[in-house]
Amino acid sequence: MQKNHPGSLLVAMAVGVALAPQAGAQSPADPQLEEIIVTATRRSQALSDVPISVSAIGDEELQQRGARQFDDIIRLTPGLNLTRQSFTGASQIAIRGISSNAGSGTTGLYIDDTPIQVRNMGFGAGNAFPGLFDIERIEVLRGPQGTLFGAGSEGGTVRFITTEPGRDEASSTARAEMGSTENGEESYELGLAYGGPLSDRVALRGSAYYRRDGGYVDAVGGSYEIVDPTGESYGDSVNFTRTTTYEEDINWSETKSARLALKFAVTENLTITPSVFYQNVRNNGGSPSYDLALSNQGNADYARQHYVQFAAGTLYTFPNTPHTTVLNEMTAPENARGEDEFTLTTLKIDWDLGWAELVSNTSYFDRDQFQWADYTKGYAQFYAPEFFLEADGVTSTGTYLPEGLKGMSQYNNAQRNWVQEVRLQSTGDGKLSWVAGLFYSDLEQEASQPINHNWMINATWMGFFPTAFDWGYWTTNDGEPFGPGTTALQNFFGDNPLENAVMFYGEWATQEQQIAGFAQFDYEVTDTITLTAGIRASENRLEFNAAYLGPENNANAPFGFPCADPGDCTFGSGAMAPSYPTSSTSGSETAYTPKFGISWQPSDAHMIYASAAKGFRPAGASLRVPAICDFDLIQNGYVDDSGNPFQPETYDSDSVWSYELGAKNRLLDGRLYLEGSVYRIEWSDIQANVSLPNCAYNFVDNLGNATSDGFDLAFSYLVTERFTLSGAYGYNDPSFDEDATSPGGAVIFAGGSAVPNAGAPETFSLTGEFNLPIGAHQGYARLDYTWSAEWRRVGDQVPTDPFYDPRLKPTESYGLVNLRLGMRFGDWDVSLFAQNLTNEAPRQDLSASSYYDPQDWYDVALRPRMVGLTATWRL
Repeated sequence: MQKNHPGSLLVAMAVGVALAPQAGAQSPADPQLEEIIVTATRRSQALSDVPISVSAIGDEELQQRGARQFDDIIRLTPGLNLTRQSFTGASQIAIRGISSNAGSGTTGLYIDDTPIQVRNMGFGAGNAFPGLFDIERIEVLRGPQGTLFGAGSEGGTVRFITTEPGRDEASSTARAEMGSTENGEESYELGLAYGGPLSDRVALRGSAYYRRDGGYVDAVGGSYEIVDPTGESYGDSVNFTRTTTYEEDINWSETKSARLALKFAVTENLTITPSVFYQNVRNNGGSPSYDLALSNQGNADYARQHYVQFAAGTLYTFPNTPHTTVLNEMTAPENARGEDEFTLTTLKIDWDLGWAELVSNTSYFDRDQFQWADYTKGYAQFYAPEFFLEADGVTSTGTYLPEGLKGMSQYNNAQRNWVQEVRLQSTGDGKLSWVAGLFYSDLEQEASQPINHNWMINATWMGFFPTAFDWGYWTTNDGEPFGPGTTALQNFFGDNPLENAVMFYGEWATQEQQIAGFAQFDYEVTDTITLTAGIRASENRLEFNAAYLGPENNANAPFGFPCADPGDCTFGSGAMAPSYPTSSTSGSETAYTPKFGISWQPSDAHMIYASAAKGFRPAGASLRVPAICDFDLIQNGYVDDSGNPFQPETYDSDSVWSYELGAKNRLLDGRLYLEGSVYRIEWSDIQANVSLPNCAYNFVDNLGNATSDGFDLAFSYLVTERFTLSGAYGYNDPSFDEDATSPGGAVIFAGGSAVPNAGAPETFSLTGEFNLPIGAHQGYARLDYTWSAEWRRVGDQVPTDPFYDPRLKPTESYGLVNLRLGMRFGDWDVSLFAQNLTNEAPRQDLSASSYYDPQDWYDVALRPRMVGLTATWRL
């Protein structure tokens, strides 16, 4: 039997409907779907006339779907995925499988015309997303957008389009909502927006918004009994007895935002619009991670162990040895909390020249973000194996970390982005349409991370890495190489902790400048055929500075080895003086990102298009990992010609070429809209993280090539005047073309394995809305169903992966059902809603420690069922 490729089916469908006899003239009274206007090509066009794959979600649909944050958009858009780190909540966006947690971002992220995406720098960088209030629409552009949107738009671009001041008439919006989460606390929000003319020449748009998302994971304490030492029983590997609840529903967050824009009509053809957008997001408890042994996943009842720090000066006795330590003073919060704050200031100028339109956008994006994470258990596994191992260093004690010890890490990130773009674009209905412009950006990003804990400095006896490195001994007090009067910590690391018991400190800073010119031309060869050609040329400059400090990063650490020259083994000086890695790198490169396309539009209702486009992201640098990682480097094949550990400290740019064929059709007198596309993306010299599991560091290298094949389909159907049905389906399969190897030949990513963070290979959504007049009012019922397929995780089945664990399972497939019942009367819309109606609780990021407690399974929880009430007023 011959197997049809999805692309062949798509082309057949598109050609068939395009050549089919057209329906007769439509009566103005006949109901039809409303067209949404987008600016995906930098000019206003109906969505069905844009020859690229675009999803657009307008303000009203955002309201009806109950979308309040970017995560809600992910489930509605084919080809779009989002992954978050379980520790920090930092996010990576994937469009059509193109995603990376290393180097520059692969997805362009815009608020209006300002790029705000973050470079993956340090260990916790993530993007900022605006809250979804007073947003006119969200556009998701699939496929490389390097010509019009520049570096970083390899997989595509996401644009948040804010509501502009209206000069013609006033409009107001108010929204209030309250909801209750099962086994959690209440959520609520209030938003107000007003816009309209202040005079003949001045218009305003202002909004204020507050939302609190209640938590649903408890922080608890108790005791463990290990039932299955192998951990293969997952949550049932441990019996946990809860003795204390420290805080219920610890993982809450709140968002505050305000925006003000003024539009000045200097003349009828010239407007100037300054605006300022402020947002602050606070969270308590970090990501919704939970311990399987402490939770009832079937009932969506989640909890995680919370470690309470005993007071400084407490005499602490280690559970499996006769040794003690006096706990150190450490200033850090008890909870993993964080804050993300930004201000976006813009000045937009629109000048209608008659023959063309001149647009200037000047903007400054100022962002500060921090996130605390609890490192207590992770650090105890490295630095205090006596919690988990008997004195022989091999036999498991069968116990878990007791209370009293505390380790915390803080991730800090800052962005300072200046952007200036000037573009000139054609107007009118001639055969040639064009847009050309100049772009300049000066992006500064800083990151830092201190890690501290309260038991290291005063430890009277401590062991380090006995099994991970298989050195056959434990470093001890008064031992090698420094002898009597020294601690195990000094003998291992060769230095003392920094202030506030900081064992690790890293800081990174980049300054990136880009100067670019771009142009795109669309020429109507005939009344039905249009050719497209465009190119962007950019000069990209980078300065990178970084440093590691703290005992862990000492490049001259002795690691407890005997002193080769007893006369030259003085702690902290001479041949044993601490040395810390630093890096200072600068460079520049020129990139060209062309685009070519052709579209055939036999009528206003049908279009078939094909395109080839290039995407690009700039090069970067990594800091040399400390000497403690040399074992990992050698194990992963990063060695020089002499067999010594080696790490590349710079990495090159990578790029994609995308080939796409698509169709858009309006059928049944405008009541049915159908679109689809099939594509192949070839990704070269991928910037990827090389993870070093024993020392817990990583660096970036260019590792191999990958291909992403896929397609997406979407439809909207006005079945009757009262019933609308819409849906979308996306499929992509991004995988490495062949083994991606280190210089020494070790396989880092196996050929055929999944690209990291690519997300689910299949997504599906289906929505039905029924409207029913009830007296003078309008009632409605809306049901949304979204489904995400099981997807492969790097490390679950590939033995060559540094984090290979055969017990790991793929991320589960799951479906979500949201229901909304409401009534519209006058200017009001009041509705009852249920999100995650069936209370789904999939395993999304199942992980376990593979060192001394493989029974300790944890995951990230989806919000359980939430029911509530929304009231919206529009005027």
